[in-house]
Amino acid sequence: MSKSSFSGFDAGGGEMGAKVRAFDWAGTPLGPLAGWSAALRVTVDQMLASRFPACLFWGPDLIAIYNDSYRPLLGAKPEALGQPLRVTWREVWDQLRPIAEKALAGESTFIEDYPLRIDRNGVPEDAWFTFNYGPVFDETGAVVGMLDTVIETTSKIVMETQMRGSDARLRALNAELEQRVIERTLARGRTWQVSHDLLSVIDARGRFEATNPAWEKTLGWTEADLADTPFNRLVHPDDLDATLAAWADASERGLPVMRLENRYRARSGEWRWLSWMATPEDDKVYCVARDVTDEREHAEALASRTAERDVLASIVETTDAFIQVLDIDYRFLAINKANAREYERIFGKRPAVGDSLVDLLADLPEHREAALAVWRRAMAGESFTVQGELGDPALARRHYDMKFEVLRAPDGRQIGAFQTSTDITERLREQRALADMQEALRQSQKMEAVGQLTGGIAHDFNNLLAGISGSLQVMQMRLKLGKLEGLERYLEMGESSVRRAAALTQRLLAFSRRQTLDPKPADANRLVEGMAELIARTVGPAVQLVVDAAPGLWTTRIDHSQLENALLNLCINARDAMPSGGRLTLSTRNESLEGA
Repeated sequence: MSKSSFSGFDAGGGEMGAKVRAFDWAGTPLGPLAGWSAALRVTVDQMLASRFPACLFWGPDLIAIYNDSYRPLLGAKPEALGQPLRVTWREVWDQLRPIAEKALAGESTFIEDYPLRIDRNGVPEDAWFTFNYGPVFDETGAVVGMLDTVIETTSKIVMETQMRGSDARLRALNAELEQRVIERTLARGRTWQVSHDLLSVIDARGRFEATNPAWEKTLGWTEADLADTPFNRLVHPDDLDATLAAWADASERGLPVMRLENRYRARSGEWRWLSWMATPEDDKVYCVARDVTDEREHAEALASRTAERDVLASIVETTDAFIQVLDIDYRFLAINKANAREYERIFGKRPAVGDSLVDLLADLPEHREAALAVWRRAMAGESFTVQGELGDPALARRHYDMKFEVLRAPDGRQIGAFQTSTDITERLREQRALADMQEALRQSQKMEAVGQLTGGIAHDFNNLLAGISGSLQVMQMRLKLGKLEGLERYLEMGESSVRRAAALTQRLLAFSRRQTLDPKPADANRLVEGMAELIARTVGPAVQLVVDAAPGLWTTRIDHSQLENALLNLCINARDAMPSGGRLTLSTRNESLEGA
């Protein structure tokens, strides 16, 4: 029968199959792999192919061979492959030895949730296993090893233990809750009597069934006054529709009511603002109301002072700067006319006090998020200045310089933030235009320098061309006379003139071209010395040029063309400063700058 291509022993078996094949078995009692018995090979093949955690212990020394599923059980233990059972599991060998001896005697052992204290990660730990240790027979029927199929049940045991503990805690918690119910039942009467909130029970007809003493303290109505009175009889007419809608939610739909605010008539005839919460249960509605009149008046007064007196001063209204103030809910507390016009120009919307920035830009989500991104920083308590571009491209995109400051109430609480900004679009455009002009000027200066070089360069080229022409004429004459000796010398003279002309042309092109910065390591001495002839031609014979190059100059990372341009411009400026001539020295030195 041919060997299967799926044999774990020959080719497969996962990572452990590869380790078994690569292991040096010659150093173990099992001997070299090629000499293994058929029984050992077949057993290893079956064990490696199994997905159930399994380990084969072979021979009297119980040498270990295991599959991929068994490896996690070893934890951080040293490599167990090829090791005796007593070595790998030395800490529990006394417990495992009777089981191993029983298996080698031909008997299987099955144990469920067997506890062992093992060391597989550097520290002793309690673990539980369900395993079966069975004998392995060879072809003659003799016991030659033991196969351990095992699964760790530690997680299951720990969970069961925790569940038993949870059951005990749950029983204790139930007992505690029962005691609390008893205590709260006794305390309910006291809470009803002493609460400052207006507590009431309204029946299915919408009539008061019970009210606590706070009603009399707050509104002057006694429990007898309100008994069997429709609750809506005392609601302000302007608030009646919203109140009846909330009542329908609670009484008909079974929905809780949260923070309904309405005006309620006191016994004195004045109106007080109440904030209601109500919960329906068993054809009744249980209500809690709180008097928020003072809070609302305070908030209205604060908004009035902030929006009208402190923020919208006459100077703010007449300035060309854009000023706006938002509360912590992103509603406009104030905005000057210039800023309102600017919103209309770039967004097509004109905000007013009380409007929400979120709602104002709701149909422009990208621009809304851009605006909120900077406002959130201010609402978080940060004061900062930032530049940004805002506006709908279909209308106008403008650049702004924006300064944000935190807005606080007299008691120090943050109640919003304000922004002052200016349109810097034209300034940025002018800066860009200026930069373009400066670049054009630099290029013009280059061209001017090139123009000044023209005369000298033309003379140089004439000399170079004369050298080339003279060499060619001599060579032509000697060729006519049949004199070939010495032609190499004239040919070399012509080639030398060509090289000098090419070098001169290259320096001129490198100086005049416009290009982006390309810094590279360079020898500044070589660059300066290479520029000397060009500079000498530029400054003219009235200026004596001296190059003082220091030896051992450090390599410098520079843009060659930019340095040549800067050096030539400096030399032109120096020449212009010496109309009667003089001495111009170019020096190079190594310098260390303190703190650089």
